[in-house]
Amino acid sequence: FVSTAKGAGEAYTSEITVQRPVKAYVLDLPKIVSSDDSDFYVYFCFYTPSDMSSALYYSSDRVNWTMFGAGNQTPINGKILSALPVCVNPWVWDETSVISVKMIYGELESVTELEVLNGANVALIGDEIVQFQNATLVDTDTYELSRFLRGRRGTEIYTDTHVSGDRFIMITSDGSLYRGNLSQASIGN
Repeated sequence: FVSTAKGAGEAYTSEITVQRPVKAYVLDLPKIVSSDDSDFYVYFCFYTPSDMSSALYYSSDRVNWTMFGAGNQTPINGKILSALPVCVNPWVWDETSVISVKMIYGELESVTELEVLNGANVALIGDEIVQFQNATLVDTDTYELSRFLRGRRGTEIYTDTHVSGDRFIMITSDGSLYRGNLSQASIGN
C-alpha cells in the first residue's frame, strides 16, 4: 500500500507493508505439566509468517486492554482429513485407528513406544489430546498417523467428537505454544 499525502507544501509519500492475517487459537487445555502451580492458565498459539510477531490482548471490560502474550513461533499444525474414530478404551493403545493429516506447517515423525510413553508426539486433535507413535508421509504435506494413546490429560470426554477438518496442533516444548497465567478471579470475565 502506498500513500501520498496532499496539501500545502511538498507531498509526502510513505509505504505501508500489509501483513497476511494472523490466526490465533486460544486452547482450553488441562495443565500439560502436572507440577504447574498456576491458578489458571490458557495456552495459545499463532499461525504467522516466520518474520512476523503477534500479540494476544485481553480485557475484562472491553475498554482497557492488557497484553496476554506475544510471540513469532508457529506450532506444527494441520487439519485432519478423516475423523478420528470413537475410542472404546482411552487407557490402552489404540491399534486400529488410522487418520490422515494435511499439514499447514511443519513435519511429523515416528517415534518408539518408549518415547511415546516418555511424552513424545503429543497433539491436540479437535479438543482431544492424543499421542501417536507412527507418522508416515503418504503424499505432499500429508501424513498417516497410527498407534494412538487417546484421551490424554483428562480429555477422554472428547474421544467421540471428531469430524473431518478438526484442527491438529502438536503440543511441544519448542516455544511455539504460549502460556498466559490468570487468577481464578479472571474466569468468566
